[in-house]
Amino acid sequence: MLKIHTLLFLFIFCILEADLAQWQKAVDDGDVESKAHLAEAFLKGEGTTRDVKKAAKYAKEAAESGVAKGQYLLGVMFGRGLGMAKDTTESRAWIRKAADQGYADAQYRLGYLYLQGRGISRDYQKARELLQKAAENNSQSAQFYLGHCLENGVGGPKDFNKALEWYRRAGDSGHGLSLSKLGNFALKGRGMMRNEQQALKYFERADQVGEPRASYQLAKMAMRGQAMQRSPQKAFKLYNRAAQKNFAPAQFELGNSYLMGRGVSKDVEKGISFIKTSAEQGHSPAMMKFAYMNQEGIGTKQNANNAMYWYQKAADAGVPQAWAKLAHFYRFGAGVSADPSKALEFYKRGAQSGDSEAATALGVIYRDGDGTAVSYPQAFRWFSRASELGSIEGQYYLGTFFLDGNGVDRDLRRGHKLILRAANQGLADAQNRLGEIYQSPENGSVDLRKAAGLFIKASQQNHPLAHYNLARLYEEGKGVELDIIEAAKLFHRASRSGNQRAKGRLTLLYTTFATSVGDEVEELKAYQGMEEKLGLRGEALGPRDRELNRGLMYMWGIGIQRDRVRAYLLFESSAKKGSKLAEELLKYCEPKLNETMQRKVNTMRGTTEVFGRK
Repeated sequence: MLKIHTLLFLFIFCILEADLAQWQKAVDDGDVESKAHLAEAFLKGEGTTRDVKKAAKYAKEAAESGVAKGQYLLGVMFGRGLGMAKDTTESRAWIRKAADQGYADAQYRLGYLYLQGRGISRDYQKARELLQKAAENNSQSAQFYLGHCLENGVGGPKDFNKALEWYRRAGDSGHGLSLSKLGNFALKGRGMMRNEQQALKYFERADQVGEPRASYQLAKMAMRGQAMQRSPQKAFKLYNRAAQKNFAPAQFELGNSYLMGRGVSKDVEKGISFIKTSAEQGHSPAMMKFAYMNQEGIGTKQNANNAMYWYQKAADAGVPQAWAKLAHFYRFGAGVSADPSKALEFYKRGAQSGDSEAATALGVIYRDGDGTAVSYPQAFRWFSRASELGSIEGQYYLGTFFLDGNGVDRDLRRGHKLILRAANQGLADAQNRLGEIYQSPENGSVDLRKAAGLFIKASQQNHPLAHYNLARLYEEGKGVELDIIEAAKLFHRASRSGNQRAKGRLTLLYTTFATSVGDEVEELKAYQGMEEKLGLRGEALGPRDRELNRGLMYMWGIGIQRDRVRAYLLFESSAKKGSKLAEELLKYCEPKLNETMQRKVNTMRGTTEVFGRK
């Protein structure tokens, strides 16, 4: 195969060398058109050694003689500083002269300059006019960019059907970008039937002519198993091919492949190198990832300054999310001196650019007075903005404002709706708050089963308050079956997060499980056995009061039939002996006694029946 390629190269070189000799003879005979051909040959090194000075000489002579091709080449060389000093004014002047003569390459280049605003004031209408002329003169690149203008309404009205015609015309001539564009249309079903096999053919043709975007798309299809068998190895090779042509998105994916060992042996150092290269070319996802890797010390030494540098680059490149990342450094003083005013400024820039995380953070800052004065109206404004941008947290916080009447008139229905939406999207805070809503008669009809279901979901996400709320339901058998052991486990989880109420409830449960017969040593053993059963250690003191213990057992029906009357009398007896806990329990029990129970209390008070004995 190598021998065939070598022979083919020699054959082509011989043809070009023969052309060069013919042009040289024609120049010697006074043909100015051939000077432009000689200029191009020396500029590209076709059939001869590349020589930009000779190219500039022949181009200038042809241009001054009015040869359009010579004018165009001279303009290009002035623009790039090849064989002469760089001069963009002269460059545009010569290219314009060639374009005025109808030279397609010059019309395309001038149109492209107007389109991009490179060294010239951007003018979409002029760009479109020039690209139209060049496209009609069979410039493939002009056909592609004219298609772009028609597709997006640049410099004139949109016309997708005409855009498609120009993409197809350029693609039929083998233009890689146009073929890649058609592949995307076929893949998405835009302007044609969705057809993965057709997309594959377009991308393969574009890949064959060296279009890196096509190689990149083929790699993605290989990773997904679209129109071919899934192959990370093939994807890696295609990403590599596109990356070698400095296509930044492919360099980024190649880096990820090395980091994850996807289609290639894992190599963190290479992975970081490719992601950094992609970031240096301005690829936004690469800049964000490289910043995060420096921030967290992933595969590289933790470096806050580097992280902030790349987040800033990403922000300057128009990535809204980068502003919130920068703001976090200044808000929490991570790797830099805390600066609340700068944090506020960056959050605002992110929120105004459409980042929901930044808008949510602003709401929290104004709600809590974090580095600024508390302002519920401002908090409400930013939570509203975050909600509009699709932030689940923003929806939840906005819902709480409507429920609590913070910065806005109280609206239970609207608050409930927003919190329900956030809960349905899996936000633990919202699930817990919604559970509390279903638990409270103040917020409408009570539904303890729904409350329990929501607390369970939030608890599974390790939400501390949900642990506590769910434990209370298990403790009392409301909305769920009574389960003291599950309650104790949940109280324990909540207490580890610093919930003092959970610690108090855990103490009561330990006391309840201790036996009320035998000496104090036996009671302590029972308590220690309970600790072992729950897998807990040292969260509360052991039992001290037999009457209190027995009252708790009657209160909850632990190992004995539930009896609130006996529970009340036992707490009363314990309270008289100085138990503060028994006093609190009396306050808890008294409102739950109806008239019949009160009469029974009066009858049994002071008798041995209180202890379940005649």
